[in-house]
Amino acid sequence: MSKNITFLLLFLVVAELCSAQNLFTRVYGGDSYDTGAEVIQTSDGYLVAATTGSYGLESGQIMLLKADEEGYEQWRRFYGNQYADQAESMVESADANLLIAGTSEVEGNSYEFYAIKLTTEGDTLWTRTYGGTEWDFCKQAIALDDGGFALFGQSYNTGNGDYHLVRIDGNGDTLWTRSYGGSGLETGKSIAEAFDGGFYLAGSTESYGAGASDMYVVRTDEFGDTLWTKTFGGPLDDYCHAIAATEDSGYVLVGATFNNTADQSDLIIRKEGVVNTWSRLEATPGGSWATDVIVQPGTGDVTVVGVVDGGGDFGKQDGRILRYGGLDGIWGEVAKNHGSEGDDRFYDVKLCSDGGYVMAGFTEGYLDRFDDVWLVRADNFGFGVPAELGVDEIQLGGESFKVAIAPNPIEASSTLEIQNYEKLRRNVDGVLVARIFNAFGAEIKVVQVQSNATSLGIQGLAAGIYTYQLSTNKMVLATGKAVKFN
Repeated sequence: MSKNITFLLLFLVVAELCSAQNLFTRVYGGDSYDTGAEVIQTSDGYLVAATTGSYGLESGQIMLLKADEEGYEQWRRFYGNQYADQAESMVESADANLLIAGTSEVEGNSYEFYAIKLTTEGDTLWTRTYGGTEWDFCKQAIALDDGGFALFGQSYNTGNGDYHLVRIDGNGDTLWTRSYGGSGLETGKSIAEAFDGGFYLAGSTESYGAGASDMYVVRTDEFGDTLWTKTFGGPLDDYCHAIAATEDSGYVLVGATFNNTADQSDLIIRKEGVVNTWSRLEATPGGSWATDVIVQPGTGDVTVVGVVDGGGDFGKQDGRILRYGGLDGIWGEVAKNHGSEGDDRFYDVKLCSDGGYVMAGFTEGYLDRFDDVWLVRADNFGFGVPAELGVDEIQLGGESFKVAIAPNPIEASSTLEIQNYEKLRRNVDGVLVARIFNAFGAEIKVVQVQSNATSLGIQGLAAGIYTYQLSTNKMVLATGKAVKFN
């Protein structure tokens, strides 16, 4: 078999795999800030919990967005009180509903834990706030088998910033609360339910440990009573941003350390278990940190998402995904950056039903505007596809501009067509170019766009699935998919 034939077969297999897995990169939002906090895969698509200041809202509110299996938005719902509200976490409840948890601003510039129970269609079942007269910030919620929830974060009602845990039932009624900490600052970030019962609480402490800030783990029983505490770190700052329980009665911490590379943070992963313990550092130019971690059932593989600051492949900050073997800490063939020319961050990762991953966060670069919700659906090696922003997503000067390849499926005569080209041209700086990418994400064609219909010159293109992109030297304006048949 010749190399050309082998390559063609491989190309078609990869294209078919991408299509079967519905890999995508999507951007959602309006003319103000929009930030994705957490994503859940459903039987027919994805639910994304986010915070938005767009869509004519007078203050920040919580947004629930539903996308189909290809990432196309189906609907969005908004929730909030009189002042600003922020989504931090979303979980599926034992009764097949949802809980979105975060923080709500209340009168007097104070903040409280905020929880909203919803149906999967976005209808509100109940809302509750929890807190005292001082500041309370909820960072994560977990659903429990009895139908209730545990809410975890930070409170200033019991000291100079302490870990704070609130246990509620399925109706949102408080069962008990607990606080943990010393004389200094504790910043609660993440909670996990231990396999043998009780909770792991994680974040950072300035009360205990070896340095200015150390990773801090509090192990409790099911009633929130402390069983033990541990700190990890050096003389300089160490921060924990997420924790996940492991099946060997242990846990994985991820975050950042300033004790490895001078004047920058490095991404750190620390596995603590009865059977095995290991730690890994990833140092990249400009610094990096981890934001979320999941442990794959059965294999125990550890998958981490985070941020590469300034040393990424695409722009200022990039989202990053990594995987390591849970038993030995050996690299698991996943180390991939995603992003635009602006700042991009992943805040959440989930394992999908086909073994791939879906990541949620925010992006600044694709539409060259304020933060947008960013959703990336990748395969089991962390690879995705270029962003498809949709034919109506160019919003400049109060105008919408349609972009498409026609005909599509691709023919030798196919052109890139832009509705209202002259108005678009007046609203952007720099040269407009059309780019064509194959299923591997490799750029195979670049054409300068100078009219409303630009010939792409793609005769002899092999059969497969392609992505096209309209961009300037400063930003990506729109992308889409095209297919070529034999």
